[in-house]
Amino acid sequence: MKRAVVGLLVLASLAAVVAGMGAAYSLTQAPMHRGGFGWGDGARGGYGWWNQTQVTTSESVLEGTLSDADWRYIEVSSSSGVTRIAAPGLWQVNGQTMTFFKLFAEDKLNIGDNVRIVVVTVTATMPNGGTYTVSYAKQITDLTTGVDATAVQPLPRRGTAA
Repeated sequence: MKRAVVGLLVLASLAAVVAGMGAAYSLTQAPMHRGGFGWGDGARGGYGWWNQTQVTTSESVLEGTLSDADWRYIEVSSSSGVTRIAAPGLWQVNGQTMTFFKLFAEDKLNIGDNVRIVVVTVTATMPNGGTYTVSYAKQITDLTTGVDATAVQPLPRRGTAA
């Protein structure tokens, strides 16, 4: 009898953990641009009025000397100073996909080379007026060797617009 009770308790605990993980997963997969945790937006009768975040993007070109590269960040020295830019994890060079690390390990890019980088800057303005800005490299052209690397764009999440 005690074994049956212990077995039922173990199964009930396991079911509670699985249900909790499922609920947490469903909340993290909800599209945030639709008012937060998947509850819709005000236009459709939901409660999305509190999520008034404005997002703007822009592209610019940066030229200079590649001065450092580590932990998916690159630094470029130019006449205006040193600029630090986030670098995506996957890149495409001559039709071959490779990691950020391999770009340097296989001498596609080298510290000290002159580069031209297409930089995407994303700025999010929160309802309280605070802003968050991140700049990341979209394309790197090594002017010294002629190598052209393009960042691999992530696939959109299931159930969200592309």
